[in-house]
Amino acid sequence: MNVPVQWVKCDVTNCYSGHTTTVEHNDNVIPRLREVFEQFPDFPMNIDLKNGSDELIEKVNEMVCEFERESFTVWGSVHNSVCKKMYAMNPRIPLFFSLARVVMVYLILITGLLPFWPLRESCFEFCLPSLMIERIGVRSRVPLIARCLLLCFDTFLLHRLVCFHLQRRGLKVYVFVLNEEEDYDYAMRLGVDGIMTDYPTALKQYYGANRDSDPALRLLSNGQN
Repeated sequence: MNVPVQWVKCDVTNCYSGHTTTVEHNDNVIPRLREVFEQFPDFPMNIDLKNGSDELIEKVNEMVCEFERESFTVWGSVHNSVCKKMYAMNPRIPLFFSLARVVMVYLILITGLLPFWPLRESCFEFCLPSLMIERIGVRSRVPLIARCLLLCFDTFLLHRLVCFHLQRRGLKVYVFVLNEEEDYDYAMRLGVDGIMTDYPTALKQYYGANRDSDPALRLLSNGQN
């Protein structure tokens, strides 16, 4: 089956309004998963399944095992029913939280029971809803009560102590999708293990420029060595 090509010009929604990216040298072919695994055999990857068919889950699992990537490939889905099937298929592959499970963590957090609640997932991946609203320019269209709820969500769920608690339990904490330097700063203050971005070169430059002066980045660097 042929894979469709990427658009030559795409909007980058997780930035201030008006950012776009353009494909250069006609390099707009979307690679297959096998090709990505072959090109980057030792590179950690995150796989988000949009289709929860049993066949797709089985084929992805077989490929992850074939390339011996079970320890450093994270998979999951926004749908909890799909995550359940993925975990049942291969519990050795790190699993990230579905949307329903993220909400569940928030509810358990405010009850004070999170330290006692069993978690099957290995990675906690979250976005910054209030920042995303600011970036994509829809603040004026979001009701005030919704903005207040998002502020509470950020304040409680993304608190550094919560990240620290999950990390102490052996989970990795990642935040997506951050494309602005001020957001990198915020994520580092939270103590996350990693940042997902549309601009990896910019993030690498930020890391190189700040890791000697930022304690969080020094700690991250030491943890990788």
